Formats: sequence, structure tokens, C-alpha cells
Amino acid sequence: GELRDEKEVVITEESKVEIVGVQLAAAKTATQSMAYDSALSCVNCAIYILSTLGTSDDGEMISWETHHKVTFDLHIEKAKNLYLLGSDEDETQRIYTIIASKARDRFEKVQYYNERNIFLSTRRKFDELIAFSLEGLKTFDIYLPTDPSDEEVEKEVTTIETLLSERRPAEEKQDQTNYFLLKQPVLETTNEYYFTTTIIADMMAPCWFASKFNLSIILSCKLLDFAVREGIAPVSGMGFAWFGWRVKIINQKRFDEAYHWRCLAMSLGSFFGWHYHR
Repeated sequence: GELRDEKEVVITEESKVEIVGVQLAAAKTATQSMAYDSALSCVNCAIYILSTLGTSDDGEMISWETHHKVTFDLHIEKAKNLYLLGSDEDETQRIYTIIASKARDRFEKVQYYNERNIFLSTRRKFDELIAFSLEGLKTFDIYLPTDPSDEEVEKEVTTIETLLSERRPAEEKQDQTNYFLLKQPVLETTNEYYFTTTIIADMMAPCWFASKFNLSIILSCKLLDFAVREGIAPVSGMGFAWFGWRVKIINQKRFDEAYHWRCLAMSLGSFFGWHYHR
């Protein structure tokens, strides 16, 4: 018979990382198509490949150091698909614990807060979500009260109305409109104020379900403050709408102004490509 030299096939680290990137892209596509099982399979395969690169003395994958971003993104994707599948909650929480310990910068921390907020919301753990988000905002030096008093709310509303009045152009002064907000600069997705608006927006509906109405008003004022001082983001409209509803209708009974805020919110949403049913 014919003798053949059999050589072991060696896959380089570079090739492995390239395969991992393909698996991550496939997982994201599967997630968008609601094929969560397939997405999770791709993620688990990619994480296994990364594990073959070696482990540190404490047993962790060295890819957390050598290929941090793709390792982090894979764990974010894994947590997402675990909760979308309704899988073992303990396993989902374990992955979130890993993500929290490995987040290197504010951008990664916001990814962690946003993803875990969705998880907590789907489990209707609204009080936990609010407490978790308030803690997350401290990362950006934003400290908000858990249960603000009526006096604190009134002070915050007065502050934001004074700010709006000072910044309002002369042509809008007479009818008290604030359409200048629609002409504010758009926040870059790398801007830390963009990050904080997403955390704040994630809290607003849970505040309603948890009957934390005063906190919801404080949050809407904070979104308005960012819009005036820093710029607008896709979720800024939530602040406009909430301010019009909770402050202008329920608290102040100023229905004409409430309608104005509702129009502002819808105009801003349309600017960012949102669609509404009238």
C-alpha cells in the first residue's frame, strides 16, 4: 500500500479569531431574525474557540485580555439570547456578572446596563431595574433621589422651565413654544450624554409601573436638560412627551401646553425615523 505522511492541521490564533468574528456576525443576524437557538449556538461555538487560546492562572480565558472586544461582545450576545429564550435565569445572571466585572470603559458599562435593563423589564422586575439604573447613572456622576418629594419635583420643574425660557429664541417667546429644541445638535453615539439618555429612557416606563411618578418627572426633566445643554438623542422625545403628560396635564392642567409638548415629541421622533399611529 501507499504510505502517506499525515500532518496535523494547525489553526493559527489569527484564523481562530477570524472565525470567531464570523460566528458573532452570524449570531447577531440570527438574533435579529428571532432565531435565538441558532444565535446561541453560534455564540457558544465562538466562546469555545476563544477558550482554546488558553487560560490565565485564575482559570479565565486569556482572550479577555488579548481579544477583549470580541469576547465582551460575545458575552453580551449570549446574555441577550438567553433571556430572549427564557432560559435558566441563574445562568443569565451569571453571564451578566461576568460582563459587569469585565466592562473596561463607560461605553461597555452602558451596554451592560442597557442589556440587563431589558432583561429586568421582561421579567417585570421594575423596582430592581430602577435601583440598578440609578446605580448605573452614578458612573456618569449623575445622582438622582430614589423617591423624590413633591418639593424636589417642583424645584426641578421650575429649574427646567427657567432654562427653557432663557434659551428660547425671541420669535418663540410670545407663544411659549420650544421648537428650538428640534434644532439642537444631535448627540454622537460616542458621547457620554448619549449613553446616559438611554439609561434614563429605560427607566421611565418602569417608574410608571412601580408607581414612582415623581421620579419619572425628574427623569423627564433630566432628558430635557440634556437636550438644551448638550444636544438631542433618539430617546429625547420620551422626555418631551413625559414632561407634557405628567407635568403639563396632570400637575399643572395646562392642556394647550401639553399638546405642544406632544407635537414636539412626535416631531423629534419623526426626525429620528420613528413612526406613529394617529
